[in-house]
Amino acid sequence: MLSKLTKNKCAKILAGFMVFMFAMTVISRGAASMTVAQVAAIHPGTRSLETIVTGEGTMEQQTENGFWTLAGLVLEKVYVQKGQKLRKGDVLAKVQAKSLEEKIQTLQKEIRGLELQSEEAQDTIRRNRQEKRETIKSQKKQNREQYQQKKQELTAAVETASTEYDNAKETAQTEKLQAARAVEDAAKPVEDDGTLAAGRLELAQKQKKLDRLKELKQKGSEGENTEDDISALEDEIASLQLQLQTQEQTLQQKRADQKETLKRARDDYRRTVSENRRKVKKAKASLKKARNKLAECHPEKGTEAEREIKTEINYTKEQNDLQIREKQKMLRQLQELAGAGGAVRADQDGVVTAVHVKSGDVTNESAVLLYAGNGEKLQFTSLMEKREAKKLSVGDEVTLKTAEKKIRGLTISSIEEQLQSDGTEKRKVTVQVPQGKCRIGQVAEMTVRKESGPYDVTIPLTALHTEQGKNYVYVIRSVKTVLGKQKTVSRVDVTVLKRNGSFAAISEDNLSQEDQVITEATRIIRAGDRVRLQEG
Repeated sequence: MLSKLTKNKCAKILAGFMVFMFAMTVISRGAASMTVAQVAAIHPGTRSLETIVTGEGTMEQQTENGFWTLAGLVLEKVYVQKGQKLRKGDVLAKVQAKSLEEKIQTLQKEIRGLELQSEEAQDTIRRNRQEKRETIKSQKKQNREQYQQKKQELTAAVETASTEYDNAKETAQTEKLQAARAVEDAAKPVEDDGTLAAGRLELAQKQKKLDRLKELKQKGSEGENTEDDISALEDEIASLQLQLQTQEQTLQQKRADQKETLKRARDDYRRTVSENRRKVKKAKASLKKARNKLAECHPEKGTEAEREIKTEINYTKEQNDLQIREKQKMLRQLQELAGAGGAVRADQDGVVTAVHVKSGDVTNESAVLLYAGNGEKLQFTSLMEKREAKKLSVGDEVTLKTAEKKIRGLTISSIEEQLQSDGTEKRKVTVQVPQGKCRIGQVAEMTVRKESGPYDVTIPLTALHTEQGKNYVYVIRSVKTVLGKQKTVSRVDVTVLKRNGSFAAISEDNLSQEDQVITEATRIIRAGDRVRLQEG
């Protein structure tokens, strides 16, 4: 037993140890809290994501008009340049009078030459038609003779096929009746002609007589010849039995032969009927084919040469007439130009966008100049980076902002790939602009706002990390340690559904709204690190 003094001393030591351990725990936790990172965390929320895409561009005309004049004319003077505004009736250029007169004379000669060619071609057509008519007459006669001969051959073929068909039917009927009679004859039963019955009667009588003699012998009443009579009767009975047995076997054999004969007769009947049915069917088909050929035999309605005459076209004349009309139109234009002193004038108001000739040039088939009419529709075009253009789609709503105003409610009409001279790919985005809203060459900024969602799990972009092409976030997990529950960092790989400049939408397979996602930290953190939440 310990003394009371000793117990008090032990109690004091234990109490001191517990106080020391508590102090060490407090100091340890305080030291740990000073070394772990402080983090800010949020719970993912539900929101829609808005993507804003902008791009600069210029106003262009949707189409350019070309101004042509006839080829081969010498331009004495060109009066316009690119960017110049035009008024209807303004002089664009002046054609040299000498070249104009030479062109008129050349056209007149070409027209006359084409007219002469057409007349000669028409004479040739007339001669050819007369020759073809003679050929047609001879060919028609030959066709009639061939038709009559062919019709006679086909008629004879029908008659032959008809005879063969009738013969096939008649033969089938005759052979069917013969086969049926053979079956009927073979089916008649084989009967005894009376010999077997008479023999059996005789056998019964002899047996009865033998039985009486044997009975007399047993009674002792036999005569002196009874024994001989019994022996003779027994020999007769044995002989008669043998005859009857032979006759019965003969009758059974006849019946078996009759049964086999009946089977063969029936088989012959079926084979005969089937074979004749096939022959009749074949003869009928041949008759039908012959009749069809006869029905399809018609005299030719017209010869190939006759059809050629009806459809013959004087292509030379047609082509020449077309060229004559075109050249006459050109001649009228040149004569009108000569009447105007060679002055080429604008046919409407507009702005010159390109000039392809200069004074002293000879005109060709290309346009002399290009211009945009004042009434032409405009379009806004912007050359954008490929990654930005991928966010856009044809039909997206667009707002255009110029120096003077904003134009809302427009839509993207096309997005086209364009390969640049340095080998990079860009996208040309086009927006149709209503008439009168802007001017050609005016600079504008395009803005497209696209909203998607809502998404159930969204996080700030500051919480999203990327490593080796994989997206991930850090979340806070509570774990038990010797120092109690501690907050540690856990890495979670995620799938990004959508993102804009501020937030990212995450697949619900990776995160939920219950998770605490770290958005900021006072130092670099890694998975497994202990952290504590920032206060306030």
